[in-house]
Amino acid sequence: MRVHRDDGPLIVLKSISFTCQIVGYPTMGVDTYEQIDAILSSVQEDVTDPELKYNLRTARQLCYAMKEQYVNTQQAAGIDE
Repeated sequence: MRVHRDDGPLIVLKSISFTCQIVGYPTMGVDTYEQIDAILSSVQEDVTDPELKYNLRTARQLCYAMKEQYVNTQQAAGIDE
């Protein structure tokens, strides 16, 4: 999947999620969300284009929200990681 500049942060998360599935991560656990955030953070530090920085920052915020939703769902189901 090619990530285009105009596709925004959601496509970045979709491509990372797709990559994780191909590599063989069985679930999107807390560690996976933290790894995704670390990757996005690293790239965000190297990018100089303001629009790309915005997209990366937004992708990180979406990743954080997805992680929180995952944690809340796990807690509600009584599942410990």
